[in-house]
Amino acid sequence: MFPSVKEPFYLNSIEFPSDVTKLTSSDISKLHARFINMQCFAKSECSKLSRLIVLKESELDASKSLLWTQNSPQIEQKWKLDQSIKSDPKMMHLRTELEAFKADKELIFTNAEIYERFAYALSRELSRRSSELQHTL
Repeated sequence: MFPSVKEPFYLNSIEFPSDVTKLTSSDISKLHARFINMQCFAKSECSKLSRLIVLKESELDASKSLLWTQNSPQIEQKWKLDQSIKSDPKMMHLRTELEAFKADKELIFTNAEIYERFAYALSRELSRRSSELQHTL
């Protein structure tokens, strides 16, 4: 098992600079590393949510099967049984939790992509500076 990725202390305070050309190469490198770290953290959180989603889907399936077996002798028509299961408070709660996990995962995944693009832009700026430096020598 891999060690967990810790939440960066700067997660809620870091911003992409409006003009990277005004930063020093050292500042760009530090910022690049921070965005890479944030991307790793976000992907780690996505993986945790994927696991929770699978567990919640299993719980939902097990609850549905249990309700099906408990109610099938009493309700002969399949559509009535399905409607009864859909309106069950526990099932509704499980579906709500599942949808919340999926929405959180999508949001975090989107943030991971943004962090990756920021890191890529910073990397390009560092490469551009390195190339300019080589041409002036």
